[in-house]
Amino acid sequence: MYTNFLDFIFPTKNRWHLIEPTFQSFLKQTNQNFNLLIVDNSDMAEQEILAQRLIAKYRDKLHIKYHRTGGLNMLDNWDKGYSLSDADYCYLVTDKIVLDVNAVKIFSEGTKRFPEIDIFLFSITGNTFWEKKKSKDLLKLTLDDMSHFFNACWGSELKAFLKREFKNELIRKYKRIIHFVGGDVDEVYLGLMNRKEFASIHYSIIQSRNHMVGSVGRSGEYGGNIYKRYLQDHHLDYDNLYPYAPVNIANNWNGMYNDLFATARLCGYPCDVSQINKVNYIIGLYISLIQFQRLYQVARPQDFLKLHNYIEENNLQFSPEINRCFRFYAENYTTRDYRLPIPHPTKHSKWTPYLEAIFSVKKRNGVKYIRLFGFSFCFSPRK
Repeated sequence: MYTNFLDFIFPTKNRWHLIEPTFQSFLKQTNQNFNLLIVDNSDMAEQEILAQRLIAKYRDKLHIKYHRTGGLNMLDNWDKGYSLSDADYCYLVTDKIVLDVNAVKIFSEGTKRFPEIDIFLFSITGNTFWEKKKSKDLLKLTLDDMSHFFNACWGSELKAFLKREFKNELIRKYKRIIHFVGGDVDEVYLGLMNRKEFASIHYSIIQSRNHMVGSVGRSGEYGGNIYKRYLQDHHLDYDNLYPYAPVNIANNWNGMYNDLFATARLCGYPCDVSQINKVNYIIGLYISLIQFQRLYQVARPQDFLKLHNYIEENNLQFSPEINRCFRFYAENYTTRDYRLPIPHPTKHSKWTPYLEAIFSVKKRNGVKYIRLFGFSFCFSPRK
């Protein structure tokens, strides 16, 4: 028997030998009023055998709906899960997540308090009780600093619980739920741009992450094999991955900006790159680049050069906040790839040769040569 309350959409591919910890977290839920909607995109024969074994082990303990897809890319498989869900609410759980035992219980309390709300988020800041908030306020804060958006839904892994009627409305209106490169934040942005209010609570339903299961996002930070396969499956170009972001750099932090503006364009929502706080954007992106390059020990100097060019284009090279941030990391991180952005080559105007004919200073073999109005003077260092 299935329940009508909640579908946990569970997409996976060729990971059945690794994901039992997630099944255990479903089994430990203090409120069992949910279905486990498995969307299996595996394409290996041995994985199908492992899938049937694990499902058989938990079939009498969990309400399992199993759907075999196959041949889909990751985002299409995720989206298939949303189209298959028919419970009152749905939430997508990635196969590396281990849920907190009270996840369903806390969510159920939110739906009872606000039955009229269509979007529910778990935050890592704010009040520890369910409250209604304005969507436009969160989007405005997001334009000022992406960390506001991150904090608002990191407790549910940058995803939202959606009511069935609202989810189906989004599918009718936009053809699908998952649209853009990141995938993770799509339903949150779509929801906020199509409803005036959402419900939120300061609580994390994520107990831990199974690090045996590879992460596409983290692999993307250093151009790993998982991400290379992801790009190939989705016909994407790593060097032109985020065309809607202020700077086209392949980075998770930047991807959240890209999907924000791409979703706004899709929805016709009044939100674009010109409205962001550029100083906060630069600092957030710079810190993100440094942290992941430090973690994976991979140098991508071209990313720093792109960021440095953006700083110059917006005349922000003398911003006190930016320079404090750069100075901190220059002083505290000694590895060469964590230094300040690469210096931009000196630009010369068409008047440079004429100016140098009037006045120039050059140094050769320790001797300084000064040219002034056609006269040359040389100065040798004292011995």
